[in-house]
Amino acid sequence: YDFQADHRSPDDCVAAAYAMLPALMSDPVQLAARPILADILHRYGWLDEAADALRSLGHADVRARLERVPTDESAAAKLTWSVLKSLRELADDLIAAPDHCRFMSVRRWME
Repeated sequence: YDFQADHRSPDDCVAAAYAMLPALMSDPVQLAARPILADILHRYGWLDEAADALRSLGHADVRARLERVPTDESAAAKLTWSVLKSLRELADDLIAAPDHCRFMSVRRWME
């Protein structure tokens, strides 16, 4: 039995990303941040480890993970920084959460 794999299914991670970054479908920052968040949640599986990974993301990391980068460099930079800010704010919220919330798997958080 693979506890780690069971507690971080791709579907759970996508659902968690939508729950953690609720927004209107038209918000380009949230739309761009969700796949990055889902990928990190899937890779790490635990909220505290995901928060650490989010805090360590840099501008180049976020830019490389964006699915749709605007062709205008100014717009691309603005989107990248906005996504990075959104993900870091979420990481700060996760880090500040009580231990019983922070040290749980994505699936457990979704329950």
